[in-house]
Amino acid sequence: MNIRLSVAAGSSHLTTFEHGGPVICIGRDPECDLALQGEAADKVSRQHARIELSAGGATLSDAGSSNGTLLNDRLLKGPAPLRVGDRIQMGYTGATLTVLELDLDARPVDQATRVRPLLVIGGEGDPMVPITMTAQVVARLCKQRDRVQFEKYPELDPGRVIGDSVRDQIAWIQARFAGRPSRTNCP
Repeated sequence: MNIRLSVAAGSSHLTTFEHGGPVICIGRDPECDLALQGEAADKVSRQHARIELSAGGATLSDAGSSNGTLLNDRLLKGPAPLRVGDRIQMGYTGATLTVLELDLDARPVDQATRVRPLLVIGGEGDPMVPITMTAQVVARLCKQRDRVQFEKYPELDPGRVIGDSVRDQIAWIQARFAGRPSRTNCP
């Protein structure tokens, strides 16, 4: 099972979030699976909403939030089915999540499907995506995957971060094609 969401807030900064379920907690609480911070956390409760994935379907419910949860511009009154393309909004003015992909196949997780190498690059001075938020996401990914390599760059400008990280990106890709295991800094 898996769900992939786009997350938009404020000045239309867009990120993606992916989770294997079966339950995804969304809110400001750093312990949430999707912990919203900065602009994305405006009008969001600590534990705002939850998504449940099962072979029978995906369900969205409000977790007792102060400002409610909207599904396709309608305030939730109870659990509601979730489909690809649906828009989830935290209150009337909070972050908007869009369901990009939804895989409800209950395939057994074996070593071949569980190990997916991932390279994450972050700028320590990025005001839109704080490095602490990226580190929290990486920590959750480390729990789901065996090989996550997280590289932090001190620059503020995202353009410079991308340029300065090219060497690491190329080395990571070359290692994948050569069949070498990726580095990991997961505990």
